[in-house]
Amino acid sequence: MKAFDTSIDGIDPQHPGINFDEKNQQTFSQQDVAATFVRPDFKVPHEFDDVQEQIRDGMGHFVDAYCHANQQAPATDGDQVMGYFPDGALPVLHALAKNFLVCDRWFSSMPGPTWPNRLFAHSGTSLGDVLMPDGVLSTVRMFFGRYSQPTIYDRLDDKQIPWKIYHGGVPQSIVLNRLKPQLFSSRFQSMDGFVADCAGPEQAFPSYAFIEPRYFAGLAGEENDQHSPAGVVAGEQLIADVYNAIRKNQALWESTLLIVTYDEHGGFYDHVLPPPTIAPDDHTDIHAFDRLGVRVPAILVSPWVARGVDHTVYDHTSILRYVCEKWQLPHLCRRTQPAFGANVTGNFASAISLAKARTDTPPPSFAGAPRLAALAATGPADFGDAQTALVSYAELVRQEIDAQAMQASGKSMLAARAVPAAGVPPVDQRAKAIEQWMIDAKQVEPVPVSNAQIALPQATVAVAPAGSAPLPAASGPVVAAKATGGRSNGKKRPQRA
Repeated sequence: MKAFDTSIDGIDPQHPGINFDEKNQQTFSQQDVAATFVRPDFKVPHEFDDVQEQIRDGMGHFVDAYCHANQQAPATDGDQVMGYFPDGALPVLHALAKNFLVCDRWFSSMPGPTWPNRLFAHSGTSLGDVLMPDGVLSTVRMFFGRYSQPTIYDRLDDKQIPWKIYHGGVPQSIVLNRLKPQLFSSRFQSMDGFVADCAGPEQAFPSYAFIEPRYFAGLAGEENDQHSPAGVVAGEQLIADVYNAIRKNQALWESTLLIVTYDEHGGFYDHVLPPPTIAPDDHTDIHAFDRLGVRVPAILVSPWVARGVDHTVYDHTSILRYVCEKWQLPHLCRRTQPAFGANVTGNFASAISLAKARTDTPPPSFAGAPRLAALAATGPADFGDAQTALVSYAELVRQEIDAQAMQASGKSMLAARAVPAAGVPPVDQRAKAIEQWMIDAKQVEPVPVSNAQIALPQATVAVAPAGSAPLPAASGPVVAAKATGGRSNGKKRPQRA
């Protein structure tokens, strides 16, 4: 990154970060050797306990954390944990970084895995959770119905501001009780729906949109969340597809701010120590939430932002702060409210500063990420715990809907879906069955937003297990759309993203 902007707090090849590998008694340093795909069993840990180890001694134990979780892995894997991509190796992300605004102080919201960090992006809190379920159904049940907090979507609904969540298969956001009832409404759409909406009238595109990648290979295509051990090429293509779809519609492009970021760091090394912050609420019995998580890539993409670098400290709740202050919505957590002190999250509204839209931005075809003929070869050897947990959660949602339908029809609850005599099918088959169920349910009769009928579960006292953390969560690209205020001088600045 310093190759094209020396102000970025990036990698200095003359003074690279280092980690000493206690297991193999060797030192690893940052080098431009990151591979777009390592191998099918390359899993980099980043659960809560892993991150606590990684950031000890001034970000000194990323390689140690990897070795502890992968006892049989070759010692040379340390190069990949510490490695970085040279300029141009990620043609899409690097092109966006060179042409728009890089936020080099954007941190994950807490030092842990995907689910808690995505909960912060949607609602400003994880209700004190620092873990997420593994693939065991009994553990997943402990989390089912737990997340009842208000979300940014509730705030938008209160002011009748349109929003949508676009996803690549099974959306992780259904773990939020207040979003689950919308699953088969027009509020949840596939990526084909995103492309179609981008091609339509600018005024019809939602004011706020959130894009979720595909967390596992299935009916919708190959995994594209860039979560190890999956490769990064499919995720590059996702980012390119999103940019190109928006960019092709000039009116939409000139009314949009696109934010490209990641829920967490995926377990890979960074040299910047997470800064202090304030707890979002009073759910601090397990963890104080007084320090942000590891830094993540973040780029603000819009014709209304200047090319360059923003050094303001942000985390995922910055998205919420921006939206709430733009539309004068009630804040969702303390971290977004200036009244709570110096360590609240930043608001990037001031970055949208140009007097007129730029005309020197890359055209729609710029981001031609190479589509691989055999993307399956760059995928995991099997489903990880995080992927299995999401499949299991979706199955519980299906069971809940089936039970409600049976109750409504007066049928016996004993007729619930039976487990095949041969036992539980492999998780890849279960994943495809869930995807097919979602496709079929959406096609039968699209549910109007006002008539979504999936019931909210009763409040639960279930808590995340206090034992050792499960293995890696999905960390793939999050593409969130944020509106940016209008102008009184007749020049139209972004209204959405």
